[in-house]
Amino acid sequence: MQQQWATVVQKSLRFAEAVQSQLVDVKQIHSTSVAFAAVRQDGSVVTWGAMTGGGDSSSTELMSVVQIHSTTRSFAALQADGKIVTWGASGRFET
Repeated sequence: MQQQWATVVQKSLRFAEAVQSQLVDVKQIHSTSVAFAAVRQDGSVVTWGAMTGGGDSSSTELMSVVQIHSTTRSFAALQADGKIVTWGASGRFET
């Protein structure tokens, strides 16, 4: 188990290095079991980690995000206009 956890940490660090320059003016950070989402002061969101666990939000339109909640492998973002955007293991939907 410890070896498995070390592998997850190493992979997360590699993903974080790829987005390091975007991690400025961060006001919130949230995680699933395998990914992270950082909300910046301007309402934009930076995600990294396992793609199937919420680490890839590129197919969503995340704008003016005021709050994020997470489950084990998915995220839900509340935008200033009241829309909720979800991404991660359970799919990508917008309501």
